Order: sequence, then structure tokens, then C-alpha cells
Amino acid sequence: MTSQSFKHQDKFLKDKPLLSYCDLFDNHGITPETIKNRDILEIFAESKIYLDGELISDYICKLKSGIYFYLSKEGNVANYKLRVYYTIEQKPDLNLLINSIKKQVKNGTINVRTDKTEDK
Repeated sequence: MTSQSFKHQDKFLKDKPLLSYCDLFDNHGITPETIKNRDILEIFAESKIYLDGELISDYICKLKSGIYFYLSKEGNVANYKLRVYYTIEQKPDLNLLINSIKKQVKNGTINVRTDKTEDK
């Protein structure tokens, strides 16, 4: 059986209004572990538990801003693919969020903000 990224996307989107999405690449550094303890609503997680820990292959959460993150990885690859779902009205918030992520990756300080506030 071959692996597939975002394999639960159809179920996730089934009862939602039409959402736009974008994929983030370039080693964004976001993992389920970096956002799990934030003020988010966890929607879904698919994982396997081994003696040395848990391996999450698919993870969906909703940020306070209403933007959804879907993290997915295939097999034993190191980095997660990140798909961000949003309404067209949230596009300005998404742009701020992506710029913040890029800045944090550059500085080596991943800290996903879950609301519309900016760093002061």
C-alpha cells in the first residue's frame, strides 16, 4: 500500500463551507508537537504508538483565528507537509501568519501564534 499525504482531506472538508487552501513548503518547522500545547482546537490525529514514542502521520487543528492547519507526513520522512485552510476573508490574517512563520524559521524560534496578535 502506498502512502498519501492529506489522505483525510475529503472527510475533513465534507461538512464545511468552501475553504481556500495553500501548501507551505521549505521546511517550515511546524510539527504537531510545536502546536499541541497552544490554545487550539484539535480536530483529528492519526498516529502509531511505538515503544519509543508516538508517530503522528496526520494532524488537523483549528487556530483561534478560525484558520485550520493540516499537517501530514508520508512514511519516515523528517518534515511534515503543511496545508492551511482558510476563508477568503481570512486571507490578510493568513499572510500575517505565513510571514510570522517564515521569520521564526529564519530565526530558529518556531512559535505558532493562534490569534491575530502580532509580535510587539
